[in-house]
Amino acid sequence: MTTLALTLNRSSINNLINLALFQGVWFATVIGAAEDTLIYGILSLGLFIAVHMLISDSARSDLKLAAIAVLVGLVAETLIIRAGLLSYAHNLPAAGFAPAWILILWANLALTLNGCLNWLKGRYLLAAILGAIGGPLSYFGGIKLGAATTQSEWPFVLAVIAIIYGAVTPLFLFIASRMTRKSHLKQL
Repeated sequence: MTTLALTLNRSSINNLINLALFQGVWFATVIGAAEDTLIYGILSLGLFIAVHMLISDSARSDLKLAAIAVLVGLVAETLIIRAGLLSYAHNLPAAGFAPAWILILWANLALTLNGCLNWLKGRYLLAAILGAIGGPLSYFGGIKLGAATTQSEWPFVLAVIAIIYGAVTPLFLFIASRMTRKSHLKQL
């Protein structure tokens, strides 16, 4: 009888940490928004960034990617609000624009692209499909936890979110690949 030995290398452990921190930030931020506070999101993302800086080989590139994701999220979420699809709890800094807490979630996503989602690089169709599924599920969870409300019919709202995340997930992975490739070339 053979036994299956599970060996975890440094990269696998870092990816598990990355995934756990990503999930922790998501829950802390969404629950904080539902409770009308931003502090849970700020503190949890700060912890994620600090740990990420220690364990990631691409931390500098990931922070640049997070900034890009926040800008994309600002536009996408503001359009969602202005189209009347969703209303977000804790809408600071200004009503009618993407709230700070949802932008924390966009940065949170970016920190996984060279971490636990690294395996999706180059698999852009699969990334689009997973984004189109995972994005709406994430929003559905946030709505159920009280961080947002829908202003339109569920199927339409979820379809719009699926289109957005089906597009941005492979785009972000492509950008992450380019940024890390350039970073590695500079080190040579």
